[in-house]
Amino acid sequence: MTDSAWMAEAEPSGWNERARTVAAELAASAAERAASGRLPHREVALLKESGLITLLGPAEHGGGAQEWPVADQTVRIVSAADPALGDLLGRHYVWVKLASFIATEEKTEHIDEVAARAGWLFGGARDVRGATLAVRDRGDDIVFNGRITPTVAARVSDITLLEGRFPDGALVSSLAMSTHVGLTFEGDEAGTVTVRDADIPWTGALGYVDKVFRPRVYNSLLAATLDLVLANVALGTARGRIDTAAEHPPTDLAASRAALGAVEAEADSVSAAAGELHRRAVELTEPEVTAHTRRAARLLARAKDVAASAARADAHAVPQGGGAR
Repeated sequence: MTDSAWMAEAEPSGWNERARTVAAELAASAAERAASGRLPHREVALLKESGLITLLGPAEHGGGAQEWPVADQTVRIVSAADPALGDLLGRHYVWVKLASFIATEEKTEHIDEVAARAGWLFGGARDVRGATLAVRDRGDDIVFNGRITPTVAARVSDITLLEGRFPDGALVSSLAMSTHVGLTFEGDEAGTVTVRDADIPWTGALGYVDKVFRPRVYNSLLAATLDLVLANVALGTARGRIDTAAEHPPTDLAASRAALGAVEAEADSVSAAAGELHRRAVELTEPEVTAHTRRAARLLARAKDVAASAARADAHAVPQGGGAR
C-alpha cells in the first residue's frame, strides 16, 4: 500500500481499522522474517507509510493527533500479528514522546514537529532509563561514551535515544540521529550500539535549563506509560497465540479466552484513566501518579501471566505429525 492510499483519519475507530489493515500485512511476512533473520526494513516502511509511526504527532505537522489510549490499542492490534513489531512500535511511542515527559515545553514542541514531519522511528535501550552510558560536560556540549545493549529498533531507527549519567550520578537523556559519527551498530543479536565520543549540544539535554535539570511531577508518569504499552504488547501477543491455537481443534480455549478478555478489559480501563492523566499533565500530583504507576505495574504482571498461558495453549495445539503452522 502506498502513501497515497492512506487517507487522513481523525477518529480513533478509524485508526483501529488502519492498525488492523497494517497488522494483516505484517502477519503475512512475520514467519518469513523470523526464519530469515532479516531486519524489518519493509515492515518499518509500512508503519511509516500508514501513519502509525506518527500517530501521536501534531496534526499540523502531519501527525495523527491521537492520544495514548489509541496508541495502546494500536500496539495491541499490531502485536497480535507480529509481537516483535508491536514491541518496536510501542517503545517508539514512548521514546518519541520522551521529551513531553521530561523536557521543556519549547523543546517538546520542537521534537514533536520535526519527528512528525520527518516520520522518524526512534530506537534505544530495551531497559528504558537504564542509563548505561558515561557522560561528561565539555563546555557547550555533553559527550556520551559506552554501550547500549540490548536495544530495540536500533538498526532500523532514524533516531537513537542516548541515556547516561554524569560523574555525580545525575541522569541525562538526549536524542541523536542514528547516523551520528559517534554511533556504531554492531550487528549482533542484541542490537548493541557502541557509543564513542558522541557529542550533543547542551540544548539537546532533555529537561535541562542552564545545565540544571528542572523536574516536574509529569516526569514520573513515564514508567507507568511504558508499563501500559508493554502490557498491551503482551495482551496482543496472547490474542495472536490464542487465535492461532483455535485453528487446531479440539483445543479447549474457553478458560484462556475468558482470562484474556478480563485483562483486556482491565487494560482498556487503565488506558482510559491514563489518557485523563496525560491531558492534565501540568496539574498532576505525586499521589495520583503513584497510584496509577502501581495500577499499571499490576496490569503488566497480569498481562504477562495471560500471555504465558496463551503460549502454553498454542504449544499444546500443535498438530500431531509436527507440521509447521
